[in-house]
Amino acid sequence: MMSKVANAKKTPATKMEKLQNVLRSETTNRHTAFKIAIRGKCLVYKCFCIKADIDECKGNHSCHVNATCMNIKGSYVCTCNPGYIGNGSDCTDIDECKGNHSCHLNANCTNNLGSHVCECHPGYIGNGRNCTADPCYHYKNLSDASRKISYATPPYSELCDSVLTLGWYRFVGAAGTKMPTTRVPAYRCSTTYSGWLNGAHPTVEDGEVKRVVCFSARSSGCKYAIRIYVKNCSSYYIYKLVQPPGCPSRFCSTD
Repeated sequence: MMSKVANAKKTPATKMEKLQNVLRSETTNRHTAFKIAIRGKCLVYKCFCIKADIDECKGNHSCHVNATCMNIKGSYVCTCNPGYIGNGSDCTDIDECKGNHSCHLNANCTNNLGSHVCECHPGYIGNGRNCTADPCYHYKNLSDASRKISYATPPYSELCDSVLTLGWYRFVGAAGTKMPTTRVPAYRCSTTYSGWLNGAHPTVEDGEVKRVVCFSARSSGCKYAIRIYVKNCSSYYIYKLVQPPGCPSRFCSTD
């Protein structure tokens, strides 16, 4: 009796297992809809393939050569690169020189693909975005022959450079071409305390350098001494001069 009851209980479970096996086998075809009857009821289901996202940016896409392709789920987006304008599929270079650009007032702006180049005007130095006047092209001339070291100062006729304003100067013409670099005796260059450069002239590669100007005392040594800037402009020298600390003093010159 107990055996029959046990067998009766196993029968429904066995049928259910068979139906479950059918269900599992049928679901392997994920593109088909099925109807399976279980105890008079109809079970309807449908399976779809779940595909991994395709990165179109790694293959063929419609983005312009001057655009960036960004993959998104199920699609992609094209964005023009900096310096270009368009919808991503078609990108046109922007001429920055016709609008707002970063070039200095004293620089030329040249447009190129995707960007622009700044170059300082002749007579100016810098990176194009910051340009300053090159002193080799912006200076004042000192041409008085009485500045030469060979000029002996007549009594009571001493001159002084107190009228000089701060700036770059070049010795030209009758004044010679440069400052002397050896001691100049007092009472030369049409003054009492003769100014000379206590140090060598720089090379072009040195750029602007500091040097000391000694204004010779009557006996020996320097009555005054000041620091100035000197620059080699390839074929000539220029000096950033200031007023001497006392009078009568003058900057001397030589050939």
